[in-house]
Amino acid sequence: IRHKLLPILEKQYNKNIKNILANMAESIGYDYDYLLKLSNNVFLKKAKILKRRIEFNLKEFLDLEPALKRMLIRLSIERLKGNLRRLEFRHIKEIEDLLAWRPANSIVDLPQGISVTKTKNNLIIISG
Repeated sequence: IRHKLLPILEKQYNKNIKNILANMAESIGYDYDYLLKLSNNVFLKKAKILKRRIEFNLKEFLDLEPALKRMLIRLSIERLKGNLRRLEFRHIKEIEDLLAWRPANSIVDLPQGISVTKTKNNLIIISG
């Protein structure tokens, strides 16, 4: 990308593209750090942490901003598994579909024995 695409973008689009991308990366980094800090605080307040499962009140969870919901899902899975390997964006989208459209007691199975269940009152993330 650096050797092929950036020279084309500099020549045909904007000669300052490297600076623009560097500034954007810095800004996104700060935004992510803030969102992670906020997510950790919300996680500690709203997550019910049991031995191999993490539960959230469904109504409270659904009222959160989309970016915060995604971060809480990621934090929960990381806490249960110890990492986020094999978790892909499509898995997050499937969980969002579960929350928005599927009925109570629906389950999404994720890699490495993680399952996400939507009950009438809770969102439950379980490590199998």
